[in-house]
Amino acid sequence: MRIPGLAALFDGEKSPRRFSQPLAKGVAFAALVLASLSAAAAEQGSADARAQAIADYPTGDSCLFCHRNDIGTSWLDNSHAWTVRPVGEPPAVSPVPADATHVIGKEHFRPLKQSGYGKFALRAFAGTTWQENVFEKQCVGCHTTAVNPQTGEYSSIGLDCYACHGNVPEDHATRKGTALLSRTRPNAAKEVISICGSCHLRGGESKTSGRPYPYAFIAGDDLFTDFQVDLQRDSKVRIDSSDSHVYLKTRAVLEGGSEKSCVDCHRVHGPPEVRKNDGRHFSEVCHY
Repeated sequence: MRIPGLAALFDGEKSPRRFSQPLAKGVAFAALVLASLSAAAAEQGSADARAQAIADYPTGDSCLFCHRNDIGTSWLDNSHAWTVRPVGEPPAVSPVPADATHVIGKEHFRPLKQSGYGKFALRAFAGTTWQENVFEKQCVGCHTTAVNPQTGEYSSIGLDCYACHGNVPEDHATRKGTALLSRTRPNAAKEVISICGSCHLRGGESKTSGRPYPYAFIAGDDLFTDFQVDLQRDSKVRIDSSDSHVYLKTRAVLEGGSEKSCVDCHRVHGPPEVRKNDGRHFSEVCHY
């Protein structure tokens, strides 16, 4: 799918918009990405050149035309939809500083303050000051959509369909199995691990940027081409039980040849599964 012309994409707001209810509003990142990426990168098959293609991603609003009933009605029940959300939108958290504009997280949330188009200042941990240039270096890759790998600026808050399903072909309804993570696709375990692990395999870093999220990753890529991670990390540091689970399952696929993957048990859409034994504690992986 190709996004509409730029005139239809920007509405004069100072920040990227959320998708329209029930799915947050999507805004294309075209002008920002095209202006910031060099022409040289576009000429080669590098990560930078691939990042420029982010300008053409289909927004969630496009997907809703067909999926408004099966996905749209329950999308906001899923945590992927509110990885970043405006202050006051559910799930509610408190206390939030009066000058905060957005929130990241739930159990261990952090306030955010918009500091420009595609930029946030992050509230210092257990502090009273705003940290600039931290969100884009540490958080943006897994809490927003279509990140410019050079600047850390993003297209829209939260995760839209593109983040997990990739650049879905316009004719995917008649070409069954072309949409990543779809029910009609024979999802190879490593393909799924790469998509989910790009955010949930916390503790690694990009070989290209050194940041804790992959560089210019697009669903369908081989995550481990750029993202380096010690798959034994869960046995070396104290991390959240859900993080340990991700490491265990990643090893099972990459080292044990398991054909079972995340989507065999976990929902991409709708309300999350009920956790039987919640052993979560504050993770030492994300602590900025």
